Amino acid sequence: MKLINKLFHGIEMTWRRIIIAAVLIAVYTAAVLLIPAFALTSVRDIGGDIPCWILFALIIISNCKTAKDAAAKTFVFFLISQPLIYLFQVPFSALGWSLLGYYPPWALWTVMTVPMALIGWHTRKTGWLAPVILSPMLILLADSAVGYLYGFLKFPPYKILSCIACLIFIFMLIHGILPEKRQRVLAWAIVAVTLAVSAFIIFRSGIVLGTGNVVLPEGVSYSDVASVGTADEAIAAARLDDGRQEIVFSMKKTDETTLTAYDRDGNVLAVYRVWAFENTDINAFSVRFEQLEPKP
Repeated sequence: MKLINKLFHGIEMTWRRIIIAAVLIAVYTAAVLLIPAFALTSVRDIGGDIPCWILFALIIISNCKTAKDAAAKTFVFFLISQPLIYLFQVPFSALGWSLLGYYPPWALWTVMTVPMALIGWHTRKTGWLAPVILSPMLILLADSAVGYLYGFLKFPPYKILSCIACLIFIFMLIHGILPEKRQRVLAWAIVAVTLAVSAFIIFRSGIVLGTGNVVLPEGVSYSDVASVGTADEAIAAARLDDGRQEIVFSMKKTDETTLTAYDRDGNVLAVYRVWAFENTDINAFSVRFEQLEPKP
């Protein structure tokens, strides 16, 4: 606990440290994003996901003397680190300068750090307001933890370290920032509710390895299809997507089954073989389909 308290309240957050930290973290992040062996692993999550950056921001905010100081230093940290991550990758990436097309969302996050830090600095205070201010970050971390757990269950052992890291970050934020026991109790209650709700939403349909959409036979339009179904719902599920006018199937196992499309009279319009397999080239699952029968 002493180390956690030191991390959030015992660092002299000078401008020199802000700049050095921003550059070093940018170099590390760019490096792990460029190394193919880290693709889809927890190591690479620092580059594209938000949890680590929440921790960095709150360490800066908590160690600043005033709210204005926190806003200025958090903004500069992101202003330096985020563009550098892409610039360091440009000479080594096949995308070249096109990589900068991924920067705008992080540019928005950079601008948003100013009001967020001005408000977030008040988590240092006593009373109920502090955990309420901290709650959006806790909710993001808890929801991310459940998402990473889902990824782990789909393709173990990937993402389990990211899941554990999010839970550790939550512990660090609650016990490192909030000074009162009643604040911590409220914060843990918020985390518990978020974990339960996120788990229900994400896992209610079971583990989905991947989704795809089938191509209708020549002469058959989407409007002809009244219903779809699979031979084994434990392997795959199918549904009609009226918005995109597609037949979508979701694979639950690395197996195969058949998907059938019917018209309004119950006649078969098309039958497909659908399957999922472990694609070791990208450390993920791929789904495929094959039409078995033409329109009768």
